[in-house]
Amino acid sequence: MKRYSKSRMDTFYRKGDASLYVECIVEISDDALVLKYRNTAGEFVEYVGEAQGPGHYLLRGKGFPSASTLHRIEDYLVLEGSYDEDGELGMWRILLKDE
Repeated sequence: MKRYSKSRMDTFYRKGDASLYVECIVEISDDALVLKYRNTAGEFVEYVGEAQGPGHYLLRGKGFPSASTLHRIEDYLVLEGSYDEDGELGMWRILLKDE
């Protein structure tokens, strides 16, 4: 599993301002993806997912209701997708970086 410990996440909300350049950690393999970050309250948030096909991941929040997707085009260091976190809908983009 490849670890990108210096990644940056942009989150776009249906209502309200976007949250840009949030630090996150992404661990990714052909079969699985784990996303970890701190929310605006400083609480640790973790999503865990399984591959649904090459570069396509379906994720669930660890300990909270959510359904999310992230997609990666082969050889690009970008993930993009959508989320439904406890009824809040939006989109996100993650720039993968390991240093």
